Amino acid sequence: MTKSFVVGWALELVGTFVWLYGYLTAGHPSLIDWHGIAPIWISEWLPNLESEIGMLLLIVGMVPLYWPSKS
Repeated sequence: MTKSFVVGWALELVGTFVWLYGYLTAGHPSLIDWHGIAPIWISEWLPNLESEIGMLLLIVGMVPLYWPSKS
C-alpha cells in the first residue's frame, strides 16, 4: 500500500463524514445556488456549505487513488 493510496482513502473518509454532517444539519448557506443551476436531486444532496466541502474532499480523495503510479 502506497502513501498516496492511504492519503486518498483518508480524504475519502473525512469527506464522507463532513458531507454526512452537512447533509443532516442546517449548517451555513451554500456557496453555489444549486437550486437555480442544477437539477433538484443535486440541490438536495448539497444543501449547505458543509456538504459542499465534504463532496469536494470526496472528489479530491479520488485523485491519489486513480492517478497512475510511477512504476
